[in-house]
Amino acid sequence: RPAKEPGFVAWATAFDYENGSLGVSFTETMQEPDPDFREPRLEFCEAVGAPVSYCSVECGSADMRSYRVYMRSDDGAHFYETGRCPLHAGSLCNIGFRDGHILGFDVPRQNESGTGWYDGLRVSESRDGGATWQVKQKLLPGTAPYLWRARRLPSGLVVVLTSLYGTPWGQGCERATRNTMLPGESYISKIQTCFLTTRDGEHFTGPHYILPGIGAHEYDVAELPDGRLVFVAGDVQGTPVGRQVVSPGANDGCWVNGPLHTIGQGAPTDPAKNPQGGYVPETMVYDAEHGCLVGYRRNKCYSISNDEGANWTPVWPAAP
Repeated sequence: RPAKEPGFVAWATAFDYENGSLGVSFTETMQEPDPDFREPRLEFCEAVGAPVSYCSVECGSADMRSYRVYMRSDDGAHFYETGRCPLHAGSLCNIGFRDGHILGFDVPRQNESGTGWYDGLRVSESRDGGATWQVKQKLLPGTAPYLWRARRLPSGLVVVLTSLYGTPWGQGCERATRNTMLPGESYISKIQTCFLTTRDGEHFTGPHYILPGIGAHEYDVAELPDGRLVFVAGDVQGTPVGRQVVSPGANDGCWVNGPLHTIGQGAPTDPAKNPQGGYVPETMVYDAEHGCLVGYRRNKCYSISNDEGANWTPVWPAAP
């Protein structure tokens, strides 16, 4: 609990350090003076379209300060803080390395002009546990990415899951607000789901486009024993569910898309009436010991699939 209430912690993500130790990062907002506070412009507040509950973080106030906090555990049970930094300097998604440095991915919530979000995907590096960061490069420049998560797969490949959420928005842009629809556009059609890959944190491939036409932006990936990647999009955000298997190409960094498939058991029974009525996982891993995918859907249940995500069987608690 914060020393002075109210305060809260949110947007937690986990990562590993290649050697069995685990890392976790989260946003902590507390009641204290913020020396870096920049009063948001009216144009930004109108354009961002963020829920009211996000405003203390998105826009903030001079008396509230948000940090990105980093912790680490060597046994999976006892965690200690390794560093904290101003929210705008830290990263939502992270990958750790054996020597202790962290590679971070983020889409900062304000651009330099203060009229919209960062138009790209920022890659940063920390060598002091998350206390300070150095920006390394900007991926997908001139776009409006919706960053979801970064995964290190069993083969060592790092996959960044994102989507192009329309185009850049704000003052001077074709799209006036984050939720502006262009002529003939729909919420689903404007979202272009894609992923990027890297092995060293410096050289990236992509964007590789996947899960077409279903508006997937909060989805997950698992690596199958033969090196193929299976992507599963659930209904946590009310978008159509789907799955797709992608195979490695002849050259490193090339991927061959399989067809987009529907999902049977676990999908909403009546998506028109209740688009969030299923329990297809939003988070999953491949369990090599049991030869199946294991996943979890927030506020629903854990489930397993032995057919590459085509059907999901609840294991705990009972089916919702």
